[in-house]
Amino acid sequence: MIVDSPASPVAAQSVHAQDEDALLRWLLPLRSSRVTFDDLSDRSVDWPATISAAARDFALPMLATAVVRANAIARLPSDAATYLDYSRVANAAANSAIRDQCLAIGTALAARGITAVLLKGAIWLFEDGPGRADRMMRDIDILVPEGQREIAESILVETIGYRPAEWIQVIDGRNHHGHPLGHPDGAVTVEIHDALNSLPDHLAAHEVIGGASGVAPGLAIPSLAHRVLHHVIASQVINADLATGTLGLREATDLGRMIERGQNSLDWDRLAAVARQRGFYAALAAAVYKACHVTARPVPATFASDRAAQRHLARCLLQRRWPVLDRVLRSIGLFRRAVAWHRDAFALELTDRRDLAAHLAVNRRRIGRAVARLGSLRHW
Repeated sequence: MIVDSPASPVAAQSVHAQDEDALLRWLLPLRSSRVTFDDLSDRSVDWPATISAAARDFALPMLATAVVRANAIARLPSDAATYLDYSRVANAAANSAIRDQCLAIGTALAARGITAVLLKGAIWLFEDGPGRADRMMRDIDILVPEGQREIAESILVETIGYRPAEWIQVIDGRNHHGHPLGHPDGAVTVEIHDALNSLPDHLAAHEVIGGASGVAPGLAIPSLAHRVLHHVIASQVINADLATGTLGLREATDLGRMIERGQNSLDWDRLAAVARQRGFYAALAAAVYKACHVTARPVPATFASDRAAQRHLARCLLQRRWPVLDRVLRSIGLFRRAVAWHRDAFALELTDRRDLAAHLAVNRRRIGRAVARLGSLRHW
C-alpha cells in the first residue's frame, strides 16, 4: 500500500509573487505583445482567447480563482471580470448541488453497509479550498470493492430512483465502471467503479480502498498519495495527455493543488519509485512539470533534473502556441491511444495475456471499433 509520509518541504517563493506569476501563465497575449501584471487590459491580453482556452479545458472558474488570488480583479476589463466572477459563482452553486447528491448516495449505501470511495473531482467537494467552488464536474465517480458494484447500482436504482443514462454510450465488454446512472433531480450522472481504469497493474482498486478515509456516512476519500497516482494515470496515460502533448489547465491545476497540499507530507522519492516499478514514471514526471508550470510552483527536487519531463513541457507549450502543429501531434497521440493494448485487453479480460490468441482477439476488437467509428462518420 502507498501511504503519505514525511518528506522535505518544497522550497516556496513569495506567495503573492507566485499568485501573480500563476495568473500570467493562464493569459494569452494579444498579437506579439508580452503580458505583464502591470497591464492586464485588453491592449495586451487577448481576453476572448484566454477565456475560450480556459473554457475548453473545463477550467474557467479556476481562471477566476487565479484572478482573485492575484488580487487582479480591478486590473481586468470590466466585461471579463464580470464574466469570470459569474462563472465561479455559478459553478460553486452547481458543486453545492453535486455535493448534496454525493451525500444522498453515501447515505443510501451506508444503510446497506457499503462505503464508496470518491474519485477525481468529487473529492474536492469534501475538502476546504478553492476546488470546492471552482472545480468543474461532469459526473460523480465512486469506487466500491470488487463484487459490490451491482449491489451498489441496485441500491441507487431501487431506493433513490436512479436510472441508466441511456443517452450515454458505453463500450461493450468488461468495463471498469457500470453504465452511468442519472436521476431526475440529480445535477450530474454517477459512475460506480470496481476498478480505477483499464490499467489495474498501475494502481489497484483495493490499494485505494484500503488507504481511504471516511468523510461522511457511506463516503471516503483516497490518501493524497493515491490521489496523485490515480490523477496521473487517468490524465496522462488513459486520456493520453502524455502522448498527445496536452497541457490541460484543469488537470494541471488539480495536481498543482495536490502538490501544494502535500508539500510537507508527500514522499516524492517513494512515489517516483512506485511509478518506475509499475511503468508510468514518465507520465508522473511530465504531469508534475505541467502542474508546477501552471500553478507557478517549484518542481519537487525528485524531478528537478528530469530532462525528458522538461522537454515534454516545452513541447506542450509549443503546441499551445501553434494550433496547426498541435492538431497534427495530437492526432498522432490519439491514434496511439486508440490502439493501446490495455483498452481492448481489459474489456476482453485479457490484461495478463500476450499470447497469439490474445493478440488475435484484441486486434479483432480494434478492427471492429474502427469499422464502427467509420460508420458513424459516414452517418454524419
